[in-house]
Amino acid sequence: MKPLVYGYTRTDQGLPDADVAQLEIAMKFWAEQEDYCLAAVFRERDPISRAAFHELISELMRSEVQHVIVPALDHISTHPMIRITRMDELAALGVRVHTLGRS
Repeated sequence: MKPLVYGYTRTDQGLPDADVAQLEIAMKFWAEQEDYCLAAVFRERDPISRAAFHELISELMRSEVQHVIVPALDHISTHPMIRITRMDELAALGVRVHTLGRS
């Protein structure tokens, strides 16, 4: 059985639905190429919300999945300090964050 990976993306930046769908297809393709199974994509829709990120953290703790794929690190946060804090939260769980184009 392939290890699971969760996706996370911020779609609050005015991306058209077709572009959002393309991001999810790209994450699924990445997972297949890297021998993972994309279990779910958590999508943040509101620019000030952290709801999907909190759901991702809860699911990572529940499932003990240790991999997350994002289109780019800006999807974690565009603000450098918030990005560092969120990456630290993921690292504390033993989670490795992958971006499209690199493992």
